[in-house]
Amino acid sequence: MAHESAAVLPAFLARLAPSLPVVVVDSGSADWEESARVAGTAGARFLAVVQNVGYGTASNRGAAGCETPWVAFVNPDVDVDANALVALCETAGRHGFACVAPRLAASRSGGRPGRVSAPVAAATLPGACLVVRTDVFRSVGGFDERFFMFAEEDDLTGRIRATGGRTGRVDDLVAVTAGGGSSAGVGRRWAVAEREVGRCQLVLKRHGWAGFVLAATRSAVRVVRDPEMVPRRESARQVGNGLRRVVRLRGAATVREDVVLR
Repeated sequence: MAHESAAVLPAFLARLAPSLPVVVVDSGSADWEESARVAGTAGARFLAVVQNVGYGTASNRGAAGCETPWVAFVNPDVDVDANALVALCETAGRHGFACVAPRLAASRSGGRPGRVSAPVAAATLPGACLVVRTDVFRSVGGFDERFFMFAEEDDLTGRIRATGGRTGRVDDLVAVTAGGGSSAGVGRRWAVAEREVGRCQLVLKRHGWAGFVLAATRSAVRVVRDPEMVPRRESARQVGNGLRRVVRLRGAATVREDVVLR
């Protein structure tokens, strides 16, 4: 999924296409036409959504036409090549895992080139680079499109485990990310506040209203106390609006019908 990512797409696609079939889904970017040009030059398929629909919704649209046994969801700011993604699929299949991710790091130090051990069971995996068996992804319904950003990968992997699938991390494979490739113009404060909203939404889905009230209270306390929430008025408004959105969408369908492609 790409959002305001035209600047990082050329290097990203050079690492993956044409070795692998790639679908770039632009989610409501102002630079979508440049992204379309870059994707076309690299031989990648390009989809553009008119509005910014968030990570899960855009990822579902990209995966809809996937005909390969595995599907990878990779943010364009992540430095990972085709060989690493293939190795993820192979080691996951060899050891019976339905969903795996590499270790995310700021540099490649610590990885073991040429050696890929079995995945380590993990309940939490980074959505920035995630590989899933296509049949499993579809059988659990893909990403829940009520999530806008953050926690949708935790929801997905939780549903995979609930149906008997295994999820894990492959520490020998390192994906490098400095962040920002799909968050251009989005600051740390915004991300911290939005992550709170996603966490509360996941709690509501898993534990109901009682859990949601406790999680929302914790988020309110964090807005007041956490230095990363400064300016606090903006964070309070963002978290409040986000929680109201979560409540409004509680009974909505998990697949949106209002997504418009360009």
